[in-house]
Amino acid sequence: MLLIVVTEGDPKREIDWKYIKSFLDYRYGIRNKVKLKSICLASKSKFQTALPKIQNEISRFFKMRPGSSEPVVVCLCFDTDYGAPAQEQNQRIEEFARAHGYRLAWMHRDVEEVFLGRRIPDKEKVRASDAF
Repeated sequence: MLLIVVTEGDPKREIDWKYIKSFLDYRYGIRNKVKLKSICLASKSKFQTALPKIQNEISRFFKMRPGSSEPVVVCLCFDTDYGAPAQEQNQRIEEFARAHGYRLAWMHRDVEEVFLGRRIPDKEKVRASDAF
């Protein structure tokens, strides 16, 4: 099985991915059972640019497993954000996910609130994710 998780944030740091990967491994112990891939977008507003990256990861996965029919799950994991512009953008993301058969996980309000139960100042996010 291939699980592709699309997150937002600094692609060099992949803060959201650190939380999600740690959670998946801790809760489900899937590290050796599922191929995990992360695609980090600079902003969730760039969600449509993930499509060729997703397709590339899927192609690579099946090139390594000729004839395989293993399932592929793509999950977009984004912060909810607030306000009218965010709501409009969230709606477009929901439509995109539905049109491509992707799963969608909204982090209410951001990933740190989901996993740590509190908001973290931007300058402390890398340290907090490393400690998690």
